[in-house]
Amino acid sequence: VFRCSQAYAGYIMGSSNLNQMTAFWVESASTYVSMCSLSKDSEDKKNRFKNEILRLHSLLSAVALTDLHGEEDLESLRKRQREIEILEATVFRESILELFRKSENKVELVTQWINLVVAQHAKSGVLRHVPPPLLTRASLSLVTGLVDFQIASKTVTAAFPFPYEQVTLYLLLFHWILTPFLFSMMTQNLVMAGLFSFLVVFIFWGLFDIASELENPFGDDENDLDVVEAQRMVNRKLRMLLGTPGNLRT
Repeated sequence: VFRCSQAYAGYIMGSSNLNQMTAFWVESASTYVSMCSLSKDSEDKKNRFKNEILRLHSLLSAVALTDLHGEEDLESLRKRQREIEILEATVFRESILELFRKSENKVELVTQWINLVVAQHAKSGVLRHVPPPLLTRASLSLVTGLVDFQIASKTVTAAFPFPYEQVTLYLLLFHWILTPFLFSMMTQNLVMAGLFSFLVVFIFWGLFDIASELENPFGDDENDLDVVEAQRMVNRKLRMLLGTPGNLRT
């Protein structure tokens, strides 16, 4: 029961961190696009910056959701990589992709790329007119999303203690063996003894299996969180930002 309650709490926490992570990164992209739209530079420069910043945020979300997979099944991991969509993935240069493939910390690497792009445009690009406190606000959303990613990763990497799991399994086996004898002494009806033994054993083993199912909410099972759909939702929001006019005044 304790393991089941811990697994359920981790499942809820993982779901909450997933929603917060994607929401903060969409907010970060939205803030950068909004500040860029007020620039007096040419539309071509502003569009290039918007495309680049939205593409990097889409890549950041995709990489984070892939890293949360947490399972050693390579076939399942490759399937997720094929299903997760990245905006304009073919635009990235081959040298950038090679660096990306070799990196063991892809989420932090993409975050650094976003910071570099913003720093370059804040110095001599479309964001040079933006006051530093406003840029800090967007960077804070980016970092907060990264913190939520790290917390969600703990749900996958911090597995239930192995000794505790083994002791629980042995206790369940002993319970399974002893329960029929106990009920046979409590009642003279063999049918009722068998029925009660089945129900009690089934309940405890059911709770044990539920805990195993919920311990990794970011897998590919039917009851896991749909991270592929989460990425599609992020991309839809980022595409919406690209089509939002910079001046809403009539």
